[in-house]
Amino acid sequence: MDKYRVTLLPGNQTFTTAPGDIILDAAIAQGIQVAYSCRSGTCRTCIFKVVEGDVVMEDMESCLISPQEIDNGLRLLCMSRLKSDAVFEKLSRRRKDTPV
Repeated sequence: MDKYRVTLLPGNQTFTTAPGDIILDAAIAQGIQVAYSCRSGTCRTCIFKVVEGDVVMEDMESCLISPQEIDNGLRLLCMSRLKSDAVFEKLSRRRKDTPV
């Protein structure tokens, strides 16, 4: 079975995942440090921007991520599977009233 290569930015952490595996589960199984909490798409702790790659997010109706965020390339690793190698960038957690 082929595996896909995942790179998490910043830090260039890399790991592999089999087709059909949840990305967060693969990261945890390989000792990769990824912030997460609920594992059900509701806390948004594991939100990343897709820099490159084909990523499918499951069960979007139950997730707290908007269609606009998905259109902008955001994905929750706890609800996503790969269809290719991929690179993700972690979003900074700024308060909304913090200037850019």
